[in-house]
Amino acid sequence: MKGQRIFLAVVALLLVLLSAGCSGPEVKDSAPEIPTLKLGYIMSDHHTPLFTALTRWQKFRDKYNLYLQPVQEREWYDFYAGGQKVARVKLVSTQQGPEVQRLMSQGSVDMGITGAQALILSVDQGLDAKIISPLQTGGNLLVVKKDLPVKSWPEFVALVKGKKQQIKIGHPGSQTIASVIFRSALKTEGISFSENPQDRQVDIIFIDMKGHGNLATALANHLVDGFIGAEPFPTLAVQDGEAQKITSLETLPPAGRWQNHACCTVVATEAVISKHRDLVKKLEELLILATHEVNQNRDEAAKDAAAWLGVSEKIEKEALQSVNFTTDPTGAWRQSVGTFGQIMDDMGLLTGRLHGLKPEEIEARVLDGDIYNEAIKELKEQGFWK
Repeated sequence: MKGQRIFLAVVALLLVLLSAGCSGPEVKDSAPEIPTLKLGYIMSDHHTPLFTALTRWQKFRDKYNLYLQPVQEREWYDFYAGGQKVARVKLVSTQQGPEVQRLMSQGSVDMGITGAQALILSVDQGLDAKIISPLQTGGNLLVVKKDLPVKSWPEFVALVKGKKQQIKIGHPGSQTIASVIFRSALKTEGISFSENPQDRQVDIIFIDMKGHGNLATALANHLVDGFIGAEPFPTLAVQDGEAQKITSLETLPPAGRWQNHACCTVVATEAVISKHRDLVKKLEELLILATHEVNQNRDEAAKDAAAWLGVSEKIEKEALQSVNFTTDPTGAWRQSVGTFGQIMDDMGLLTGRLHGLKPEEIEARVLDGDIYNEAIKELKEQGFWK
């Protein structure tokens, strides 16, 4: 019996060894790893093309075979191009452009939609990133409280210069597009300003509302006499009966400087461009197509933006009238990027590697037009662009 038990044990051991030998070494999945891309954006209707692409993803799937399919709404999406999943995309929401750049500097965002001025500031301070294309122009307004006796920019200037008490203006942040344009216009008009509430000598005191979300509330609560900022917040304040629109910031002096100015842009870190250039190009293609869809049907676009931002369609239909959506980096638009940089330098905002550069030199440092051109070429080859 003892010999039989030994024999059976030896047989069992041989079977285990043979089984291990037949199974061979562990075979790893040879499929390429799907990259994750972190995409930052601002809660503003300036980013309506993105909202449309996310909301109407089935339309983009069926029409273009290029789409972001939700995995977890407003957070995680699978990105498909040509029938293949090419990336997992994480959305990162912010309240103002400089936040996108701050997150880029920390490695928390790879690509995003943000103000041209925010990208310029960040590149000046050492961020390696590029503007790929515009997404929109315009859409920043000045509004004041309803009982203030002004209806136009000249009347506002006259009021500020003639008023004995200071005017308080809310703004979304000192480094935002609206603030750069508005302060430049005030300097042109000879109006003094400060962000120090204790400064009694200046004409205007700026109140930093740390983003756009608190602008209308600050006006309603009489913390400010007016505010500057992106839609839909000016229209929201008007619809609530608290404000009146004075002017689009595009019209501010000097005449013609700000018309169709650079505003929200598609940007990417140089690291992600280097590592995943084709993925960046595909996302640019999606935004080009989404911008086209928005311009084809503004009512649908207003519905998408309203749902995303939590405001009424009526407000968005009104708000989007002042916003021009485009991904075309025209010569005039490119020049406006350099002009922004020069003005910001004159205002003392640039102190790093862009300080002292000419507008065309700033333009060359912060723009990468090749990816847009490649995206358009591919869309044309696929028959999606004329």
